[in-house]
Amino acid sequence: MLALAGWAHPGTAQEITVVSAASYLPTIAPDSWASAFGSGLAARTTVAELDADGQFPLEVDGVTVEVAGRPARIHFVSPSQVNFLVPSSISPGLVTVVLRSAGMGRVFSGQVQLLTAAPALFSQDSSGAGPGAILNAVTFEAGPFQVETPEQTGDDKRTRLALFGTGFRFASELRAIVTIEDGRQFFLPLEYFGPAPGFFGLDQANLALPAELDCAGTVQVAVATPEFRSNDVAFEVTPLDPSQIRLAELRLDANRVIGGNPVTGRVRTNGCAPADGFSVALRADHPVARPPENVVIPAGRVEQDFLIETSVPVEQRSVEIEAEAGGIVRTVTLVVEAQSPVEVSSVLITPEVVLGGKSATGTVRLREAPASQVTVTLDSSAPQIAAVPESVGLLAGQAEAEFPVTTTEVTGPVQVSIIASAPPSSAQGTLEVRPAVTLAARPEEVLGGDPITLEVELAEPAPVGGANVALQSDSLAVVVPAFITVPLGRRVATEFVQTQPVAQDEEVHITARYQGVEAAAAVMLRSPGSATLQSLELNPTTISSGGVSTATVRLTAPAPAGGLQVFLSQQPPASVQMPTFVLVPAGQQTAFFTIQAPAVVVSARTVTIEARLGQVKKTADLTLQP
Repeated sequence: MLALAGWAHPGTAQEITVVSAASYLPTIAPDSWASAFGSGLAARTTVAELDADGQFPLEVDGVTVEVAGRPARIHFVSPSQVNFLVPSSISPGLVTVVLRSAGMGRVFSGQVQLLTAAPALFSQDSSGAGPGAILNAVTFEAGPFQVETPEQTGDDKRTRLALFGTGFRFASELRAIVTIEDGRQFFLPLEYFGPAPGFFGLDQANLALPAELDCAGTVQVAVATPEFRSNDVAFEVTPLDPSQIRLAELRLDANRVIGGNPVTGRVRTNGCAPADGFSVALRADHPVARPPENVVIPAGRVEQDFLIETSVPVEQRSVEIEAEAGGIVRTVTLVVEAQSPVEVSSVLITPEVVLGGKSATGTVRLREAPASQVTVTLDSSAPQIAAVPESVGLLAGQAEAEFPVTTTEVTGPVQVSIIASAPPSSAQGTLEVRPAVTLAARPEEVLGGDPITLEVELAEPAPVGGANVALQSDSLAVVVPAFITVPLGRRVATEFVQTQPVAQDEEVHITARYQGVEAAAAVMLRSPGSATLQSLELNPTTISSGGVSTATVRLTAPAPAGGLQVFLSQQPPASVQMPTFVLVPAGQQTAFFTIQAPAVVVSARTVTIEARLGQVKKTADLTLQP
């Protein structure tokens, strides 16, 4: 099933086309299996054998492969296809693959995108689609699978699947995306991903099947990094016998409640409820909490909510809530409060922006004044920048109290969160600690000859007569005024500055001085032949199920000969269908690509699309609607 020699032929393109040997997508990764397709690549078909060092050879029947100038080990050659292992020490980017065939007296070349991780999954028929190369990770048996494996040790009997692929062993983050026939998607964590033991270039990802897949039938699965999604492969799930369905879990949305308020509970089974539903008996060991006598999980579902009514107890009461079905009992504890606990509602810091070295005042507010003295704990996210006392006390009937915030000098703006806690509640306020002046140049990269905006910002409002901030540039390509004046009572002032054309890229440094404090900003001036990313725009910015948005990437200057590749990613990963890069053609400043929503969008969510060229990144948000 995992043999490499029989991978299918996806087509011939010019000299050679290089793709992942598992998915046939035109993106590969270090230490992964790749395929080169062409015509007349070798004189015959040969499957390589391991050499004396236990490695695949660098030459098979006179065929050699180089990736970015590094020799690759070869597993299989034929007149139309060569399978090779991408060397592990290659940097990401557009790489050239050179194939030399001594027997045919020819040299072939092609280019392919290489990422640090480009996950791809093997399929059973080596087509990159259909039933996947998937085994039960406990029994090592092939599908169809059930959501539980009796051989699994411990109480957790969920089936673990091992998905086999290539190209994701170096991923820093990877998760599985499962799609069932009704269009619903499940984003599942992986219990393991990395090299599969005993196989060159073969990777493995293990996941636990959730109960929702019990009656799913044919399931599609892919694995994805934040930047790249693999191909989808399928596996079959056969339902558990109705006699195997049992109570798996009882949980509450809140384990603590003020008496008189309801709490939502939820019962869950290990698989889909049978045709007549799955009945669960409920009880509580004290009448201060009153669940219904029973709750029925409808046919085909795995969980059902219910409501627990409560009364006001004389004093705090812990109540055991019990669910029972088929002799299996699950319990949870609900604490019913006699009165409202101390609840922190807000934290206010005044002023919100402070000059480093000066103090601010914090105010903590409770939702209701306490009946007796209480203590609220204080904390700072950056105590070395903004320090607060360990706690502040509030007397009976006192709903708010002040506390000091002491700051230190800083070289740049620092956002600090001040947190007030009175479990189970907490709230936080924000303080920005600043130097006397900061300077920003926007945009940070621009084509020489285009204008920029300089912005100076003070930590404190300008005094009577305004604040004169001195400016200086280290290049005649950006001539700045001697001063920017911040008007009385204001903290910010801006100035438009015209840059000069440059023959080659030049980084210009601009400084601002105020009250003995110096701030700096840099702007990169690009020459006409050195384009960088200027913007990313989406139209429309909101799409519904199956809808399409057109994205436009724009450069600061025309792309050079050969064009420029702009890399694309999305967060959360694999939320929409879109390419991993777009090519801006030579002489052009814009390029377009499409983004398609899933066929079924269950609930509204926002997807952040990112375009990256070198160190420059631009983002745009896309809203998905059902």
